Amino acid sequence: MTNVFAYYRVSTQIQVEQETEKTQKMVVNEFAESTDLTIIKEFQDLGVSGAIRTREQYLEMIEQVDTVEGLLVYDLDRLNRDLQAGLELMFILKEKNKKIFVARTKEILDFTDPATQLVTMVRKWANAVERDKMKSRQKAGIRRKIEETGDWGPRIKYGENLQGKKLNKETFWKKIEQYRIANITKAGIARILKISRATLDRRLSEDVEKWNSIQSEMLITNDKK
Repeated sequence: MTNVFAYYRVSTQIQVEQETEKTQKMVVNEFAESTDLTIIKEFQDLGVSGAIRTREQYLEMIEQVDTVEGLLVYDLDRLNRDLQAGLELMFILKEKNKKIFVARTKEILDFTDPATQLVTMVRKWANAVERDKMKSRQKAGIRRKIEETGDWGPRIKYGENLQGKKLNKETFWKKIEQYRIANITKAGIARILKISRATLDRRLSEDVEKWNSIQSEMLITNDKK
């Protein structure tokens, strides 16, 4: 048996309230069972970006890594999204002769192997380049909107009704309750309200308690049908 720490991270609170964390744990535990890994302890940073290097549970796990043979994660980017932090972790694990077990891709990364080091560095670099490109596109979009309108902000914060009128916060939540009880998915709601799925998730994350209440009401209503 190989003793490992399991680490989970999801970026936003709304993901925490949904299935992202559960999915990670399911895949990680299935991989552990199939490869004879024993999870000694679980660490999780919920609602925290991988670009943040001072994650409490992450740092605590690294401090204790000498007590196990490696780290088990759903995907490599769960550990960090920052290029420098990713390379620092790789060399820490190399010096301590610890492995990373990646459940989604079924990989075992042994950083004492120069080839694994090279591949990991290239992957981290490619991911960093892609994130930089995405940020550049976002900044260009913001500049363009400021030039066109003199202002910046979400064009439609809460969406529109079927007549094209912008919704306020109160009407938005009424629509959410109505559509969820009708069993319309979040993707469907976003299309109806004419907002992106990301915008919808941000609005829902602003009042997680209300969202959970609507979800519960939907289940009760559907059970009665």
